[in-house]
Amino acid sequence: IATSRLDELTDEHLSWIQKERFHEVEMTKLDAQQTGRFIDSAAGVYGLRIEDNARNVFIQTSDGNPELILIAFRTLIGNPSFRKTTKVCPHPRE
Repeated sequence: IATSRLDELTDEHLSWIQKERFHEVEMTKLDAQQTGRFIDSAAGVYGLRIEDNARNVFIQTSDGNPELILIAFRTLIGNPSFRKTTKVCPHPRE
């Protein structure tokens, strides 16, 4: 299984995919309920606790794209000042 966005693929990538006989499947965007379940599952994998209001912000801003959520989670855990026990809220100053 290989995943990518069309804007990430070069002609060389597309040629290799066709040569290796991959089947292309277009993935639809997640709806709000699916996005919420994805956030809950991914947060557990990354050891994060996501508050409800932050979860709603992720749902509203991810545009149904799970990769945007994963990028945010990776950014959080990659930040040296971030601790896994920190609650994630949409506005850190609140």
